[in-house]
Amino acid sequence: MSKTSKTSHYDGSGNKTEVSRTENSDGSSKTVVRENPDPIFKGGVTSITKTDSNGNSTTKNY
Repeated sequence: MSKTSKTSHYDGSGNKTEVSRTENSDGSSKTVVRENPDPIFKGGVTSITKTDSNGNSTTKNY
């Protein structure tokens, strides 16, 4: 069973940053960061961080 939490905040210029974090029961997780996400195309992904059950993480920046 995985648990997803989503947070978003705006900076002073009105730009939105959205962070979506999914935690899996084995301890692994995935964090997706979006800048000014487009609700239609789900675009704006700037980085995806995956962490395995041993705590090793890899980040892919776009």
